[in-house]
Amino acid sequence: DALPTAENAVQWTQFVSNYPQTPEAASLADTDGKTPSIDELAAEYQAAQPFAHMKFQNVVDPVLLLAVKDLLLDCFQHPKDEKATRFHEKSNDLYHFWQSEDLANTEHPLLMRLRDALYSKEFLGFMSRVSGIELNGQVDMTSSLYSKTDRLLCHDDQVSTRRIAFTLYL
Repeated sequence: DALPTAENAVQWTQFVSNYPQTPEAASLADTDGKTPSIDELAAEYQAAQPFAHMKFQNVVDPVLLLAVKDLLLDCFQHPKDEKATRFHEKSNDLYHFWQSEDLANTEHPLLMRLRDALYSKEFLGFMSRVSGIELNGQVDMTSSLYSKTDRLLCHDDQVSTRRIAFTLYL
């Protein structure tokens, strides 16, 4: 299969959920409405300082993200619910926060929608094209909750299979 183009990536973002799309949702387009090419995105990624990185906005439908955020907060606040995603305290000298169990095996429809989109062949192909990094198809996905005094300092995860790390802010 051919890897996605920037235009396919925009189509992918529209696929992410069945929620109605808002005008500002699901767009990689610049403010002038121009959709950058894969080559332009790749050049931006490689030129980023102090290390290669990329910031995407409005890639996932904001209505879906708000619903996921509300769901995860509810799971954190009501841990005794047997269907709730579980959170565990993580703490050492580099970090302190609460992290969910691995969401790879979630059965909740909202989390499945987000997971399936991020694990999709189209999205992984797009990320591979932009970064120039060959991906193995393995995606780790958890949710982290930070309170006022929690922290996450600069660190190396030292996960030999991790090719790209990403953060999806809710």
